[in-house]
Amino acid sequence: MFLKVNRMFIVAAAAVWFAMASFFLVPDISRGAPVAGDDHTPDVFIKPSAGAGVQHAILVEKSTQSLFLYSFDKNGASRLTFPCSTGEAKGDKKISGDKKTPEGVYFFTHKHDKKDLSAVYGSHAFPMDYPNFLDVHSGKTGSAIWLHGTNRPIKPMDSNGCVALANRDIEEVAEYISLKKTPIVVVETISYAPRSVMDTARDSIENFIEKWKKSVATGTYHDYLDFYDAKHAPDISWWNGWNRIRNSGGDPSSFSDIIIKNSLILKHKEVYTAAFDLFLNVDDTDIPVGKKKFFISKESGALKIFGDVYMKTDDAPGSAAKSESVKINPIIAAGERVRRIHGLESEKEQIARTLDQWIVAWSSKNIKAYANFYARDFSYKGMSKREWVARKKSLNSRYSYIRVFKKDVDIKLQGKTGRVSFVQTYESPVLKAVGKKKLVLKREGAQWRIYRETWEAL
Repeated sequence: MFLKVNRMFIVAAAAVWFAMASFFLVPDISRGAPVAGDDHTPDVFIKPSAGAGVQHAILVEKSTQSLFLYSFDKNGASRLTFPCSTGEAKGDKKISGDKKTPEGVYFFTHKHDKKDLSAVYGSHAFPMDYPNFLDVHSGKTGSAIWLHGTNRPIKPMDSNGCVALANRDIEEVAEYISLKKTPIVVVETISYAPRSVMDTARDSIENFIEKWKKSVATGTYHDYLDFYDAKHAPDISWWNGWNRIRNSGGDPSSFSDIIIKNSLILKHKEVYTAAFDLFLNVDDTDIPVGKKKFFISKESGALKIFGDVYMKTDDAPGSAAKSESVKINPIIAAGERVRRIHGLESEKEQIARTLDQWIVAWSSKNIKAYANFYARDFSYKGMSKREWVARKKSLNSRYSYIRVFKKDVDIKLQGKTGRVSFVQTYESPVLKAVGKKKLVLKREGAQWRIYRETWEAL
């Protein structure tokens, strides 16, 4: 009897211990629980607010298999907590197929709904931008890292590298995700810092970015390069074009203002990720350049940028140029738009812009936009404009892709016409042709349009 009683006592004690351990190891599934005090401020959120109103961010802690959805507003922060599942192998992702979940700061690039997914991925899936610039720089490989739901029971460390939630939870979290704006930060274990320390870091980063902005607006390329890590010097091939645009009004300082909005600063280990929307402001109108992302760290005690990328968005100038045939630096594209607003664009520059846009429309098989580049009285080998466009539409329907490239462009003005010649490369699934293209353009209202066109094989 004594042994039996003791055995029962041991079993009961073990049950109590297990329940207590579970309480401490598995976060409480709270709904909108307030987060207050320094001890509840994860040190990843240097500046979590990225605009007016309520902003949201996701933090994944691999050690507890927990996903925290934070909501930030002027009154502080609150969070929702969900159990999640990460990669079945421990550690940070290094190579493709290692079944590890990457650690760092990421953004969601797309959304897949239930109709597009197999049941194992649940009712929603959000691909992350892994590998980002920092990952590629570190030699990491792999792809297709998602936050997704699942129709299976959630078990700790049960994915191939994705972050998985129960379907009911991903449906709730999905309501708070804005593509390319809501960050997801993945860490092994959350660490905390006093808010005062984080505020100091925020002020330092914001001041650094403000000075960077001034170097772009009115500085020299030497001023600009001084903000970058010497081992990771950025491409400045666009600077001469930008300098020409800035000087269109005679003085860079009078050209326009550069505006930063919706800034977000996050930290993972010793690297700060700063994301913000960049605009050129002209006559109280904000012209979008794009969403900029910096990777910033300290070099000999000074902040330096060692990664500088534009996140792809749909509203920035040049974003419609999905074809690889035309690559336009976003700030150059925005600057050219400013020059058009101010009437500072020369006729040759207008023709060059028209040429680029025509190639984009052709390469993307946008027949309506393509047709708009041709004059009403265009003709080619006896074909009218209507017949020419119908022929192109028929060709478009046959090919899964069309790619058009140009080089050695020469533009001349002759009276009221513009004459353009260049080497054109055309590619489709069944044909690759290189030849000399010649266009004659004339004005129809405010637009330059193609009046005649010839091509000769090289």
